[in-house]
Amino acid sequence: MRVLTVVPLPPGPRGGIEDYVANVFRALRGRATLDVVAPSEPVRRPATSVDEYAASLHRVRARPLFRRLIPVGRTARREVESLVGTADVVHVHMPSPRLEAWAAMACVRGRVPLVATYHMDALYDGGRFDARSGMAGRLVESLYDARSARPTLSRAQIIVTNSRGYAQESRLLPSFLGKIRAIHQGVSPDHTVSKDGGVHIRQELTNGKTRLVTFLGRLVPYKGLHVMVEAAKSFSGKTVTFAVGGKGPLRSPLESEVDRLGLREMFRFLGFIPDGSVGDLLRASDVVVCPSISLAESTPIVLLEALACGTPVVGTRLGGSEETLPDDGVSGRLVAPRDPRALSEAIQQLLDANMWAPNRRSLCLRTWDDVATEYLRLYEEVLSS
Repeated sequence: MRVLTVVPLPPGPRGGIEDYVANVFRALRGRATLDVVAPSEPVRRPATSVDEYAASLHRVRARPLFRRLIPVGRTARREVESLVGTADVVHVHMPSPRLEAWAAMACVRGRVPLVATYHMDALYDGGRFDARSGMAGRLVESLYDARSARPTLSRAQIIVTNSRGYAQESRLLPSFLGKIRAIHQGVSPDHTVSKDGGVHIRQELTNGKTRLVTFLGRLVPYKGLHVMVEAAKSFSGKTVTFAVGGKGPLRSPLESEVDRLGLREMFRFLGFIPDGSVGDLLRASDVVVCPSISLAESTPIVLLEALACGTPVVGTRLGGSEETLPDDGVSGRLVAPRDPRALSEAIQQLLDANMWAPNRRSLCLRTWDDVATEYLRLYEEVLSS
C-alpha cells in the first residue's frame, strides 16, 4: 500500500503535528510505503534523514504568510496532483493551508481515497498571552476555513481527531460528525526512559528542598502559561519550584511577568529539552501541568507521557480531554481553562496526595504502534469501499 501524506512541515522532532507524524511513520515502517509532500522552507533547518520516516520527501514552493508556509504557483499545484496520482491512499494532516485543498481536489479527480487527520482549528496566533488577534485573526481564520479546510473535509471519506469530544466543540467539525473517527494519541517510549528515575535532575532543580511542578512544551499563547504564572502566586513562600521546559516566543514576556510578580526564585526556565532528557524531567517532577486555553491543544501529549512515567498531571477541560486524562484527585485533575485559582488548588491537591519517588508505576501507556495499527485499518477501509 502506498500512502501519500500531506503535512504542514516535514516530520521530525519539533513537537506538534511534525512530531505526531514522525511517530506514526516510525510505527508504520515496513507496513506501508510512505511518501511525504510538504511546503518548502525559506531557511532549511537541519533535518533527520527522510529515510527514518518515509520513502520520499517532496517539497513544493511556498512563501511565509500569516505565520505559516503557504504553497504558491501552478507548478507546485501540478506537482501535488502528480503525486496524488501515484498513491493508493492520500492522508492529509490539517491544518496544511492550500496544500490540503489541492490534494483533496486531485483525489476527487483521480478517485483516490482521502483520509484527513484534523489536529486543531487553525488559529492566527498574534497575541501576547492570547491565542487570537482580534479582527485580523478572525479574518485569516475564516479565509482558511472557507478556502481550504471546509473543501478538504467535505471531500474526505474519513476524518480523524484525537477525541470525539474535540470534534463536537471544534469550529468546523460539528458539520462532519458522521465522518469522525477518534484515534487517541500515543506515547513515545523514548520520552519515558530515565537513567536514574529523575533523581539527578530533581536534585539539580530543587536541591532536594522543594516539590517540583513542571511545564514542558512550546512557549506559545495557547499553552496558557500565563495562567500557571498567576497560579504560582498562591505558592509564594512555600517550598515549590516551577520548572518551564521548552522554547518559544513567549519566553521573554513570561520571564518579565515572573519578575513583575516577584516570583523569580520559584521559577526555572530550562530552554529546549532534548528527547533523551524528557523522561528524566517528567520522572523528576511531582506534578506535570499543561494549562491549555485553546482547543488547539485539548489533549497535550506531554501529559500522556507524564502519566506513562507515573507522574500526576493537571490539564484543562477542553474538548475531549476527559476521554484520555484522569480527574481522580490522585493521578490527575482537570480544571477550567483560564482559572488560576482552580489550577493552584489542583496542583496542591496532587502534591498532598502524592509523595515523590523514583521509578513510579506507569499509569497508562498507549503506544504509537497502537495508533499506526488503527490508521492502517482506516486505509484498508477506504480502499475496500
